[in-house]
Amino acid sequence: MNKQSMQTKYLVAVSGGVDSIVLAHYLLTNNYQFAILHVNHQTRYHENQFEYNLVSSFAESNQIDLYYYKYEHKSGNFQSMAREFRLQKAKNIIEDNHLKGLILGHHFDDQLENILMSQEKISPCLMHKHKLINNINVYRPMLKIPKSKLYKYAKKNQLLYNEDYTNESTKYQRNKHRIELKNYSEIEKQELYDRQIKKEIHYNQIICQEIMIENFKKKNYLDQQIMLIKLIRSKIFKIDIKKQLLNDIIRSVSSLGYKEFYLSPKFKVIKGYKQIYIFEDKPIINQMSLKFGVNDFNGITFYNKDYTGTIRTFKPGDKVKIRNYHKKVSRLFIDLKVEKNQRNRWPIIINQKNEIVSIPKIWEDL
Repeated sequence: MNKQSMQTKYLVAVSGGVDSIVLAHYLLTNNYQFAILHVNHQTRYHENQFEYNLVSSFAESNQIDLYYYKYEHKSGNFQSMAREFRLQKAKNIIEDNHLKGLILGHHFDDQLENILMSQEKISPCLMHKHKLINNINVYRPMLKIPKSKLYKYAKKNQLLYNEDYTNESTKYQRNKHRIELKNYSEIEKQELYDRQIKKEIHYNQIICQEIMIENFKKKNYLDQQIMLIKLIRSKIFKIDIKKQLLNDIIRSVSSLGYKEFYLSPKFKVIKGYKQIYIFEDKPIINQMSLKFGVNDFNGITFYNKDYTGTIRTFKPGDKVKIRNYHKKVSRLFIDLKVEKNQRNRWPIIINQKNEIVSIPKIWEDL
């Protein structure tokens, strides 16, 4: 953050732990203007009240606005839903008060926990100093600072904070890795981080807008997985990608023929003749008027400058006249390797006599 940003008011999430207390104290002593967000998750009863008292005392003694909420958990993944709750409350405060963004107290050890948690994953897991989340600016200025230094800072400045005893519980996966990290030396921690940096640079270098099967076969197994994940995520936001699905798709590439793999009731991964791509199941339009210029029919876009008439889908028995003979449209689809899932939605142009005069992008000017 630069000096100019110090004059802009931020929202700082303060739980009462050493990391967020150190963050708030550092920002205060360096003249940042901010309000505090504190959420009571109601999981530790007396400790939750102690944390509230600690944070509210800090805010009151330093004349800082405090926004306090209680989270009522009903069902589902506690950590995920509590995080969504905090982000939504932060978004409301920031938008209502025209604040610059949200500042969080994540530190270097949090980065390492993320890395250990995602050992079996391929996609990126590192947090960034600045990122747009839920349409708000989120800042994490302490990502390069180990937690040991935060303890030293708190001791030097005589800061009061609470040590959450549930951090030692193995109920949550993150806590298991938090405990595991205690056995790492500082050199090993840095090596773990450096390996993840290289992994994510490699991930970001792989292009996936469309995957041609011949190019896909030339990649190694890891790169094939990365390409598939990037392709899926470029089309669908927040989807849980199972390793078994990736393995099935990769195996199918070596086999002949057409394959479909469902990601959700709405989306499929299609392995076609030449390409792997994401297909969204939408209701099929069976017929519409043809217009001059750009036409979009069942997601297939084409330009028409020659014909008047109607666009419709394929019907069994359809034939087209090619020079001096007629050919079945179904055979034409096979010869020209039109994907199976596209054949029943492909645009066919007919004139007023109900004659097929063109099949855009397949057989022009028949």
